[in-house]
Amino acid sequence: AVQSGGSDRAMLARDWQIKSSPLTRALGRPIRDQVYTTRNDDATTFQALELANGPTLASMIHRGVMRLTGELPAAPVNLYDSRAMRQGEQSIEIPIGQAKRLWLLTEDAGTFDTEKAVVGWKDIELIGPAGNKMLQSGTQAAKIGTRQVFEVAPGFTHLRAKVFISDASKASDINTSVRFFVFDQEPDKTRLVRTVGDSPWPSPTPPTTPAAAVDSLFQSLLSRPPNADERIAAMRLFPQGQLRREAVEDLLWSLLLHPEFQYIW
Repeated sequence: AVQSGGSDRAMLARDWQIKSSPLTRALGRPIRDQVYTTRNDDATTFQALELANGPTLASMIHRGVMRLTGELPAAPVNLYDSRAMRQGEQSIEIPIGQAKRLWLLTEDAGTFDTEKAVVGWKDIELIGPAGNKMLQSGTQAAKIGTRQVFEVAPGFTHLRAKVFISDASKASDINTSVRFFVFDQEPDKTRLVRTVGDSPWPSPTPPTTPAAAVDSLFQSLLSRPPNADERIAAMRLFPQGQLRREAVEDLLWSLLLHPEFQYIW
C-alpha cells in the first residue's frame, strides 16, 4: 500500500507505480521502454545471489512472520512529514508534546543521484515556556538517507526549523525528490508515512497453535491444506507443541523453496 496524493489513506498499488528496489531489479523488473514477451526459467547470477543471500527478501519474510504471529509492534507515528519535495524550502513549527528526544530524517523519494543532491535542515530550534534553544544554527546539508537525533529538555513544546533543497539539485541528472520527517520515537524505516483508516486488506488472524500456523501457511502459499506426511514433517518444527516465531519462519522458508510454490507463482 502507498499513500494516495494528498490523502493519508492507504490504497492498493501496482509495483510499477513505486520506485524500484534491489529486490525488484534482481527479479528482472522490466523497464518501461522495452517490451518483454518471454520470461527466462533460469535465474541470472544476480537473481540467484539476491535470493540466496540478499537481506531484502529475508527482512520481508522476518517482518511478515512477526505480523502473522502478532509480534510486529505498531509503528511510531511521525510528528511531521514534508511529503515529496523537489525544490525550494518549507518552514516547520510543530508541537512535540512531552518528547524527550527527536529524530529528524532525510529520506529519498525518487532522486536519480543521491550523492549529488544538496538538501538539509536550517535553524533547528526548540521553543516553549523554557524559552528558545537553538539545536542547529544556520544551514546544515544532510545526505539523503541520514538522520539526526536531538535530546529535548523539559520546558520545550514546539520544534521550529526549515527544510530545503538547493537549486543545483534540480539538475536533470540529479532530479532530487526528498522527504523530511520528524519523530519523537525511534522510527521504523519501513513504515514512515502516517496512514489513517482501515488497511486495504484485513490483517490475518494470528494463529494460536502450531497446527493453525501450518494450515495458514499451506493455504496461503500452496492454496491447499497439507497432506498427512507434510503435516507430520511441519509439526516437527514445533517441539513440545509450542508456537514459536522462529519455527513459523523456518516453515515459511521451506514452503517458499518448495517446487510446488515456485510452479504456482
